[in-house]
Amino acid sequence: MTDDDQSFELATNSAEDPKEPVIGLMVIRTWHEPDHQHLFRARITTGLSPGGEQRSVAAANPDEVLMIVQEWLDGQSRGFGAQ
Repeated sequence: MTDDDQSFELATNSAEDPKEPVIGLMVIRTWHEPDHQHLFRARITTGLSPGGEQRSVAAANPDEVLMIVQEWLDGQSRGFGAQ
């Protein structure tokens, strides 16, 4: 991950109504920067709906994107309230 990244953590829903459905959301945007040291660039944004906090991280290669996705999916399988 690049220097401008925030740590990647799963947000919790502890203050929300437990009866309200919680939906995990991940958006991956990729682009090519021919004049940049890392040609491949990606921005991964995650959050919980409805109205959850969003977090974004950047990646400079596809392997980083896959690692971030795997960490996020692992967190989803533990549950939204897991620490």
